[in-house]
Amino acid sequence: MQNFVYSNEIKSLLIDVSEQIENKNLNKFITTTLKLKNITINKNNFVHINFISELKQYQVLIYSNDKKAIFQIYELFYLDKKDLSAFDLYVCDEFFCIYKDAKFYYFQKLESQILIDDLLEYINKNFSINIDSFKVIDKTSFQELQTTY
Repeated sequence: MQNFVYSNEIKSLLIDVSEQIENKNLNKFITTTLKLKNITINKNNFVHINFISELKQYQVLIYSNDKKAIFQIYELFYLDKKDLSAFDLYVCDEFFCIYKDAKFYYFQKLESQILIDDLLEYINKNFSINIDSFKVIDKTSFQELQTTY
């Protein structure tokens, strides 16, 4: 079974920006922002950076680089998928994530149980996007996905 970094081991940071930063300047921008927030990273950390255009924010996820992030198990759903231009939502007990055009796009921990209709409304309101499909993953399915991945 694959070793995973679970949601409680992922440090998440959202950084507001007025526009997307050029790739050549992105590393310096992220490094400076992390220093200002007293967040240290080391060679054992993996830093995933994603620009969320609808929010005009960068999401920075920091976790151990010797394991896969738990949200990556949903890549399994795209192995044979033909229509890859969609927003897909995956919800489990601990977190939800959004995939955009079959690629990981956004991650957020869940502090408590939430109704799927409320979550869809939250995403629609905050992101100004419509989720094309969603899956609520129960514990058994979640474990099966981990084993398969």
